[in-house]
Amino acid sequence: MAKKQKRRAASTNRKPSQLSPEALAVQARQNLDANRFRDAIADFKQLVKVESRPEWQQGLADAYAGRARELTAKGMHKEAMVMWDNRAALGTEVSVSVDHMLMMMRAGRLESALEQLARSSDMAPEDQNRLRSAIAALALTQGAALTERLPADDPIRRQAPTASAALDAYCAGDDAALRAALSEIPFRSPYRDLAQILKALQLLPSSPIEAEKTLGRIGSDSGFAPLKQAAELALLPESTFLEQALRLSGSRMRLACTLKGWSDERIALLDELRHLGPHPKPDTLLSVMYKHRGQLGEAWTRQKTLRLLFPHYPTRLDWLKTLGAPRLTPFERWLIACWAAEEIENSWHIADSWSDLADELKHLAKKQAAGPVDKLRVALALRRTDQVTDILSAEPDAERAPSDVEQMALKQVEESLDWDPEDRRTYLRLIAFYRGRGRTKDARRILAAASERWPDDMGVLQTSMEVAIDSGAFKKASTIARRILEIDPINSGVRDALVNAHLAHASKQMLQRRSDLATKELGAAREWARSEHALEQLDIACGLNRLSTDADAGMAELGQIVERLGKGLDAQIAMALAADSVGHVPSSLLKALKLKSARVADKADLLAALGRLRRFLDRGGKISKRVESAINPPMAKGHWAQLERQDIESACETLRRAGLHQVRSKAARAALKRWRGAPIFELHAFEAKYPNGCHDPFNKDLMTLEWALDRARGDGDTRTALRIQGLIDRNVGPFGRGPSPFDLPPFDFDPEPMSGRGESPLEPFLEMIEDVGLEAAMDAFQMPKNLRKDLRKLAQEQGEDAVIELFDIMFNEMLSAGPLDGFLPLPPSPPPKGGKPKPRKKPDDEDPPIQTDPF
Repeated sequence: MAKKQKRRAASTNRKPSQLSPEALAVQARQNLDANRFRDAIADFKQLVKVESRPEWQQGLADAYAGRARELTAKGMHKEAMVMWDNRAALGTEVSVSVDHMLMMMRAGRLESALEQLARSSDMAPEDQNRLRSAIAALALTQGAALTERLPADDPIRRQAPTASAALDAYCAGDDAALRAALSEIPFRSPYRDLAQILKALQLLPSSPIEAEKTLGRIGSDSGFAPLKQAAELALLPESTFLEQALRLSGSRMRLACTLKGWSDERIALLDELRHLGPHPKPDTLLSVMYKHRGQLGEAWTRQKTLRLLFPHYPTRLDWLKTLGAPRLTPFERWLIACWAAEEIENSWHIADSWSDLADELKHLAKKQAAGPVDKLRVALALRRTDQVTDILSAEPDAERAPSDVEQMALKQVEESLDWDPEDRRTYLRLIAFYRGRGRTKDARRILAAASERWPDDMGVLQTSMEVAIDSGAFKKASTIARRILEIDPINSGVRDALVNAHLAHASKQMLQRRSDLATKELGAAREWARSEHALEQLDIACGLNRLSTDADAGMAELGQIVERLGKGLDAQIAMALAADSVGHVPSSLLKALKLKSARVADKADLLAALGRLRRFLDRGGKISKRVESAINPPMAKGHWAQLERQDIESACETLRRAGLHQVRSKAARAALKRWRGAPIFELHAFEAKYPNGCHDPFNKDLMTLEWALDRARGDGDTRTALRIQGLIDRNVGPFGRGPSPFDLPPFDFDPEPMSGRGESPLEPFLEMIEDVGLEAAMDAFQMPKNLRKDLRKLAQEQGEDAVIELFDIMFNEMLSAGPLDGFLPLPPSPPPKGGKPKPRKKPDDEDPPIQTDPF
């Protein structure tokens, strides 16, 4: 097919030959005013040929100047010089342009520039200053060769020796001579910008802010602007300066490095790194590092070497041999293995690798007298798994035992205290972990060690109070709380914790129909209640307690609280949680309070309700089936799409903890409509949809989760990637994909075994998809109906390439589990004409063929 020819937009201008001079003059002026300089040049040239009027000559000069500046801005300096020369050739009637003279000076045409300078008497003062500043800067480099061409009384020639002396004094570090020379340079001297720069350079080491202000007074069009720019570069912070130094080159950058105090060796290293480009090859960068390791430091060079090696470990150890560098020590090998484990984001590999590294460090510590630094290295290695995976912060799951990796991380963190017993944060983290899993005895053991070291620490004291509350020791908790409040009277968290403890005890009394004892506990709680939330919870509990003795009065009290809460979702959740805690049916209470038909939750009401639910869960509360059935419908109707991303992420986490799968699914789907493919919301959507797991390897949602895992890794979101990986591992079988998707009726065939790891046994099936399409391939391989349906749906939604990509992912995952020979049958041979294929005769000593189950 012939390419369409591009057509230039039709110009509204008519050809100059078609217009009268008056009309052409109007068109030329319009083109000039609209910055259409090429058209203006053509128009004015035609007019000048007709008659050499001054206004037409000036218009042509302005058009040439505009076009020259336009070309200069594009970096086309030679073409711009042609425009300026054409302008100058118009004659003495056209004023001299300072831009033309500056360009001639930069191009080395000094004679032409001085000729132009001789006829610059009518130049504007600001243009004269620009020109004289540029000539003054040139005079310092060319000396008498330039100044002797100027009149004897010209300030540039007269003050050149003083300016040169000032520059020499700065380079020699003679402050006294510099001050003397600068005092002789007048304020209106062509060298005044140089004087300001030298003053700023004097201030640079001690007063960088003042130096920056001084440099700011110098215009960017000054002849000394390059020197000013070098000084400004030297003022940059080290990291920013290094970025600029690697990007820029030339004398200006070299001067900036010198002003920074860089040695010649360091500047030479910078030049080498700049020539390598922004993404040098690792072996090339290693070579440069080892060449300059004397300046870089042996230890630093070794550390950077390990970082460059680990993405290629163990295939590129020959780099060390080529450089003549020492071989890797056992510690260095384990360290690289740990980095590699973190890179693939597998919790088990991370824990196992850091455990091995810690063992190596312990071995080294025993061989020599271990100092504080050696012990700290062991402790940090033992804590690294938890630091990377945050596994000890995971919510406890009552339905499953702690995983092996969780137990290993826990053991590592506990052992780290033997090597570094002064890390208070680790004690508190362990106590929180044990409390969350109801292991009070272990929590007390760690707390005793922490309390012995930090008896008056606020964090340890508050943890002691919380552990006492967990044990039901309210009197002990009250004693600790008073001690805390003596030190920190405004600690609302302590007061709220005690209020919650008394409320929990009051709820137990109400369940036992002991309204009198419940009243006593509520009175004790009121002694501590100060915050609005605590008082509100107390009022609700009092209203529920009143129901058992006076139903009308109790309903009246609760009705007033509902009014205060706004009669929305927040009020519904507050009443449902409180009712369930004392044995009332939540839905019945909501109906009695006329909350069943409450308004749909808006953004504010939804956030308030989620906050209340989160506080309930933080106190160890559990959502019962009765509460779930009461609050699920109103929560599902909430305006989830109105929430900001951070709020909806927090909401999904809260709903996960609460086990409200239906509502969480709705929230996650609303988020995915706004942030398509966001890994964290794909995670929440999958977990909410399959709370009991999904073991179908060709499930569309599971494949979407695989892509979310890749995106999380690409975004550097390690925590989300680890969560998704763990979710996938829990939902698939030991080989990464659950039961074999090719659970086909046995065919009469000879499986063709894999030869090595290079080629996938799925290759015939994948090639057939590419050759004849998915439908024909499935027919040839006699896919079962349920598998055909899933593959067909995937192909319709994302294309047949997605099917091929899925099988590639499966094969790569299965390779790590061992050889899987011939697990996909070849298509059966076509039957001979006129009948079914004859079965292959089996020798007597041959075992029946077994179809390998790869999954």
